[in-house]
Amino acid sequence: MNPNNYVTQPMAQRLVDAGIVLETEKELIHVVDGSWYLVDKNKGQSGAIDKRIPAPMFTEIWRELPEYARIEKQAVNLLAHACLITGTPTFVNNNPCEAAAELLIFCEGEKINDPL
Repeated sequence: MNPNNYVTQPMAQRLVDAGIVLETEKELIHVVDGSWYLVDKNKGQSGAIDKRIPAPMFTEIWRELPEYARIEKQAVNLLAHACLITGTPTFVNNNPCEAAAELLIFCEGEKINDPL
């Protein structure tokens, strides 16, 4: 599995903290020993789990972005740039899923969701 297909645990937590809880196929579970694991949401994990948060993949984030969102990959340094075509800030990350998540947090915070 390509780790760049999913957000990291800190970004998943930032999404939840921003009030963005997406319907996802995977989730991150935190077990009492302090470890986080990416698991299938519908597998019914049990045991010493003390926290669960959605772990969105790129496509799950992409479908929530405004239709004029734009993501580019720079060939030189393999950075993903996420922005809106209306001149908003650009979010840069080597993980395109993280860049898209940053843009989604920005859009939700600014209440940007309508087409041009």
